[in-house]
This record gives sequence, structure tokens and C-alpha cells, in this order.
Amino acid sequence: MEVVFERTGERRYAIEIHHGTSVLRMDPAPGYDPFFPHDLQHLIVEQELQLNDGIFGRIAAGGNASTFHAVAASGKQHKRKAARARRRLKARESKLAGTETSDFALSESATYVVWHDWLVHCDEPALQRQGHAMAATAKSILERLGNADRRRLLATLATVRVRVDGVARQWNALPIGGALTIPWP
Repeated sequence: MEVVFERTGERRYAIEIHHGTSVLRMDPAPGYDPFFPHDLQHLIVEQELQLNDGIFGRIAAGGNASTFHAVAASGKQHKRKAARARRRLKARESKLAGTETSDFALSESATYVVWHDWLVHCDEPALQRQGHAMAATAKSILERLGNADRRRLLATLATVRVRVDGVARQWNALPIGGALTIPWP
């Protein structure tokens, strides 16, 4: 599976997922940030923490994480065929959502903590200030995590930070219309 993050406007981005012969898209995607958009954060965190049942793991398993929409690969898919594909995707997502694991919740919590950690360690004073303003929330999130998840996250934080920094720099350098492709897993 390949996940394509596209800078679609001054403060907008889209995500397109190529999985076998199917294509899923979310446009616009939520949580724009010029350095590190929210769903790009999720992808990196889920990869680095090996969260196979988070947002992108659910999509790899055939779902849509309740936010992505099927796109006709050829652009001229017959209406009935497209409707059947949407129904199958919706049914698969319902089944996957019913078996939600702790990975899904951990992805959200860990993403915030990782974002905070990256901000306070970066070399931009404005981003450091933003990170320091998030400190109380990050601490609260860490305290609410189970002991095993907290240890797991804290043990990988420095490694994840290095990856985040590299990907954030790639994203930040993209012009409008540019894209960044990251394979899953």
C-alpha cells in the first residue's frame, strides 16, 4: 500500500491511498500544519510503533477508517459497479470498526505526544514555543496511557523524532501540487 500526501493549496492537503487496484482519497484532509499535517503524523507514528490496527492498518485491511472515499481508478467506472464498491467498503469498515483494538486509540494519543516532542526539540523558536504550550496536554495524555503503552512510546520517542524531523522537512519543502509518497507498512 502506498500513501500519497499532496499539498493541494496554501493551507490544504489531500491523501490518496493506492492499495492493490483500489484508490481511496480524502480531500481536503483535516489538521493542516505547514510542517507536519495531522494524518502524516499518524502514518509515521503507526509505522514507528508498529500499530497494525490503527488508521492506516485498518485501511490496509480493506477499510476506509470512516474518512476515505473510493475513487474510480480509471475515472469512468460504471455507476452500479461504483455503488457496489462503496457498499462493500462501507460493510468492511463496519466490520473492522466493530473489532477496534487499542492500537486505534493509542495512535491518537501517541500522535499528540510525538508531535509535542518533535516541536520542543526542533531548532525553530516559534515551533518550540508551540510545543511548550502543549506540554500540559502531552503530560496528561502520557499519564492516561497504560503502563505498557507509555513505556513503549517513551522508549521509541527519540527514534520517532528523527524520522518525524526528516519527513517534516520533506513535507515543508513541497510546493503546492507536490506530493510525498510513503509506503505502508
